Amino acid sequence: MSREKRQYDGQYAFWLTKKKRDFTAQGYYNVSQEDIWNYFEYYSWKNDRPDHYFAAISDILSLTPNEYFNYATLKAQIHDVKDMNDYDLSKLF
Repeated sequence: MSREKRQYDGQYAFWLTKKKRDFTAQGYYNVSQEDIWNYFEYYSWKNDRPDHYFAAISDILSLTPNEYFNYATLKAQIHDVKDMNDYDLSKLF
């Protein structure tokens, strides 16, 4: 299958919305459909995207908050690193 990144689109919108509602029901209110889509695009399916639509849907529906937040933690540690000069440390004293 082609390795081009697909945007979050209508093809998976229903299933991503369903998964978002599952997360919300468990108390995780700040996870969006796009966040879930990015988990699959850039982490879970990074090297091996499912060949079939039903397999992708199965992956989406089986995602647990623990799996998602492991990814979010890793992403925050790697991608959101700021220079120390960007922090206002004056409030610490």
